[in-house]
Amino acid sequence: MNWLQKQALNILGLNIKNDVALDKQFYDTLYQWRAKNSPVPLPDSYESYVKNGYNKNIFVYSCVKYISSKAANIPWKLCRYDKDGNEEKVTDSPLLELLEQPNNLQDWTDFVEQSIGYYLITGNTYNYKVTLENGLNKGLTKELYVLPSQYIEIQSGSGATEPIKSYDLTLSPATVVAKYSPDEIIHVKQPNYEWVNGETLYGQSPLKAGLMALNASNANLNAITNQNQNMGALGILSPENMGNLTEQQARTLENKIRQKVMGSNNAGKIAYSNMALKWQQLGLDSRSMQLIEQHDLSRNDICMLYNLPSQLFNDDKSSTYNNVNEAKKSAYTDAILPALNKYIAEINRRVVQPYDETLYFKADTSNIQVLQVDRAKQVEWLSKAYWLSNQEKQAIMEVDVDETFPKYTIPSNLLPFDDGFDSEDINKRYPDY
Repeated sequence: MNWLQKQALNILGLNIKNDVALDKQFYDTLYQWRAKNSPVPLPDSYESYVKNGYNKNIFVYSCVKYISSKAANIPWKLCRYDKDGNEEKVTDSPLLELLEQPNNLQDWTDFVEQSIGYYLITGNTYNYKVTLENGLNKGLTKELYVLPSQYIEIQSGSGATEPIKSYDLTLSPATVVAKYSPDEIIHVKQPNYEWVNGETLYGQSPLKAGLMALNASNANLNAITNQNQNMGALGILSPENMGNLTEQQARTLENKIRQKVMGSNNAGKIAYSNMALKWQQLGLDSRSMQLIEQHDLSRNDICMLYNLPSQLFNDDKSSTYNNVNEAKKSAYTDAILPALNKYIAEINRRVVQPYDETLYFKADTSNIQVLQVDRAKQVEWLSKAYWLSNQEKQAIMEVDVDETFPKYTIPSNLLPFDDGFDSEDINKRYPDY
């Protein structure tokens, strides 16, 4: 918050102590003075990203919903490395109870979808964790709750050793509903390179970088909606020489125009009059106004913010079957799995490792069809990779490792030989060759 902003708020009679709240209040106050019936730019605030982004813009909603819902439906599995360094699946642990129901309001799918959703919209996800206070599992997380990230304000601490004093659930600058200590909050955030006022403690929303694209998209959607709602006759046939009209005549003419011209039920019609006539064109269609083209550009820009191919969202220019399959695969590798894996990594750090450092959650992608299209090629390659153990091949294929399976299987047409062997020695050691 700079000196000019502070002076402006003092003039307005606003006494805000917290810099984060001051910034938010300044921008909220600034935009309320705009003239009525004029486009209002989207305020740069987390609350507005939710209201004017996800709740209002079809492209933001579609991108966030696509990533978060698909991420939430990828199952998690609990694993550990054994003494030989091989990964094994763990099927009996109190930690697995979280995957059934993290709290009494949500199942795991809903919980993960909302957590990932906040991360994509605001750049931040805050999970409140409730731990056991007694017993053998003291300190183990027993419940997890999603907090509304647009209403979380970070209170700074004393310095590098305590950068965060608390996370405050704040519905307005003067109303703190709850305070949470840093130990109670799992904060997953996107990178933020603003440092001046401690902004780096928050994540940066993708919509901050795409603010102009989002404003343009909302304005464009409003223009299309208004045009469709107010679409009326293509034009008017009217008297060539009307002269001056009395007030009553003008009102009568206005009422007739409303009946014959205004409204979507008159779309494409031609209004007429019973006098010597002239033609007056009314308005332009959406293509003439280039609204559709702007609509497509907005979609592509917002898809780019979320690393999603536009083919997934009605981009007909390159939506062949193969392209769509590749687009779905790209969505997983570039958007869905990176967001989910970052979230899982923080859950492992804050929930799993304090309980058992040898355990970790990981996403099970074995049933994602679009990621399995190259399985046949992978199997063919592994079948020729005789130098890899069968257990290593199973790990590469992301299936459960079977230690009872033979360690190596070597093709019978391969004859082992090196400088230390002579033919007689080979025949003795490998009589079947």
